[in-house]
Amino acid sequence: FPVTIGGSWTNITGATTTPYSFSGMTSSTYYRCVVTCTVSGSSSTSRIVFVRSSACYCRPTYSTAGMSCTSYGMSIDTFATTGFGSSRLFDNMACDGSGYLRRTGLVVDMMQTFTYNVTISSISSTYQMACQTWIDFNDNGTFESSESMGGLASYSGTGGTGSSGTFNITIPYTVPPGLHRMRVVNSYVPSGFIYPSMNPCTPGYTYGEGRDYTVNVLLLPPHIVTGK
Repeated sequence: FPVTIGGSWTNITGATTTPYSFSGMTSSTYYRCVVTCTVSGSSSTSRIVFVRSSACYCRPTYSTAGMSCTSYGMSIDTFATTGFGSSRLFDNMACDGSGYLRRTGLVVDMMQTFTYNVTISSISSTYQMACQTWIDFNDNGTFESSESMGGLASYSGTGGTGSSGTFNITIPYTVPPGLHRMRVVNSYVPSGFIYPSMNPCTPGYTYGEGRDYTVNVLLLPPHIVTGK
């Protein structure tokens, strides 16, 4: 099981049985398998496989995450958007009291230059909440300020029906196609964290929750120009 490092192949120590598993990969790497016949000594090499390493993302933390979930209804109840074509992201998974849920298995297609409507809600109709989203378009493991994609300075509800709000996400023409992580955080407005100045990684949140999803950016097709 050799692996390329700087263009050369290096054997993985102990990788002489099948199946074989290991941990500790820190960067995206190419792999191949070399099988050698013990009788003839002849060898055959498999196809090369590229394994992408997931970036190490920060996690937002909430000092009262448990109460946000179980007592006050301030966590994210639903997060939904309809993407390109028939693609849709809908998350109504119950909070677990940790203050963060990794929901990257939920993927929505979004095309360059298109604008998409996003809905977020919380169970409580009593408290004013703010939210903000980011998409890591350069896949460097950091949600930069230039990657903030929208949010709400305040959303709330009336009549005990929960709180909800909508906002738009527009995918820039210049971002690369492919899979990118999207982060959404919400926070209790009086705690001082308000869109558009929220932080995707702050350890200082009190009430609320953060969740991650995946956006599949689609390449804008070239315009077809016809002439006489």
